[in-house]
Amino acid sequence: MSDFGLRILIVEDQYLIAKQVEMIVSGAGHQVVGIAGTLNEACRLAMSSEPDVAFVDLSLADGTTGLVVGDFIRTSCRTLVVYMTANLRRIPEDFAGALGVVEKPFTKTDLLSAMAFLTSFIKSGLMPDKVPASLKLAPQAPAVMS
Repeated sequence: MSDFGLRILIVEDQYLIAKQVEMIVSGAGHQVVGIAGTLNEACRLAMSSEPDVAFVDLSLADGTTGLVVGDFIRTSCRTLVVYMTANLRRIPEDFAGALGVVEKPFTKTDLLSAMAFLTSFIKSGLMPDKVPASLKLAPQAPAVMS
């Protein structure tokens, strides 16, 4: 984590959604290290930028599932993964090792609440007392967070 907030990777193939996420998180003082729309772009950016958090869409332009991308980023870069999707049923029961999910469509307030939670956790190493309604944590979240 930098002095200016979290380092965020956005993995989203829909340009307007990616730019919306970028605007919200950078406006809150976090650094967006890149936006990727494919598996190769996401892996390259994750390896070169070492993000604290990756927001990963479940469907990418190259046909890759975000679950594959999330698994690579989580295991290879030791980055917390948070999925973003409009279809929560597509996420496995164990969230494929991710910390949680932000459901689409989301508002600026939704994303800022999730960012505040993530920032608090990463800075303190402790799970915040209150989980925002916009962030659904994985069942194994305490293990992911330790």
